[in-house]
Amino acid sequence: MRMARERFLVLLLAASGFAGIAYEVLYGRLLGDRLGSQFLVNAAILLTFLAGIGIGTRIAYRLWSWLPWVEAAIGGYALLVAANIEAIDTALYRLAGAAPGAAMPVLLAGCVALLAVPATLIGVSLPVLSGYLALLRPGPVFSSSYAAYNLGAALVVLASEYWLIRIAGIRAATVMVAAVDIAVAAAVLFWVNDLRRR
Repeated sequence: MRMARERFLVLLLAASGFAGIAYEVLYGRLLGDRLGSQFLVNAAILLTFLAGIGIGTRIAYRLWSWLPWVEAAIGGYALLVAANIEAIDTALYRLAGAAPGAAMPVLLAGCVALLAVPATLIGVSLPVLSGYLALLRPGPVFSSSYAAYNLGAALVVLASEYWLIRIAGIRAATVMVAAVDIAVAAAVLFWVNDLRRR
């Protein structure tokens, strides 16, 4: 039973990594299609995700028992962005139009503000899931947790760019990835709930 739970947590780590990195790709595509400046969007995504993941990792211990809600919030946020991308586009351009001569910095700041919440929450997942795994497996587990998380992340680059976006489109792909996060949330809540209460 213990071994099965360990394997299940490793699977959750891979699924969480899959979804976390998928958002970088998908938000980049959603915003790039709207804003037209890949440089601006790529800069905003790199800046926000690197900083957000760092901050999320730093505060993860405070959210130990909240992981199901963190994962659900990441997925729910993606659903909101996908459903409201036109309104987001309009709002960003209105902000940029209100600051003639500074449109690029304003658009960059708007993208960073839009992505700060999910990027920070994504940073919480790996340390907390790794901590859950440490409760089941003696010895250091972070390296194997990090490997599983990043294996999931590597798979998403292939899956999203070469399959998911081409077959389903950017919005539908975003909805599908959000469903992965919501499934991770449900799995943590219902199958490893005792670990988050320790």
